[in-house]
Amino acid sequence: MRSAKCEACGAAGSLGTMYYVTQGLSQKLHCQSCAEKALAEKASPSEPLELRAAIDPTVCSICQTDYGNVE
Repeated sequence: MRSAKCEACGAAGSLGTMYYVTQGLSQKLHCQSCAEKALAEKASPSEPLELRAAIDPTVCSICQTDYGNVE
């Protein structure tokens, strides 16, 4: 399992629990609560906000088995 740090609040967690928040050309990795907050505060309609789940390539998407550092 890979770990990551929220770029908004600094909270650490597994990559599979994080979200990419994209606005214009800016893309940042956020924890779930910060991503929800960013979506609620949604900026201008001229630059829409995109929210995508981060995918951890070391965790099987079918059975959720963690393979450490093996992709």
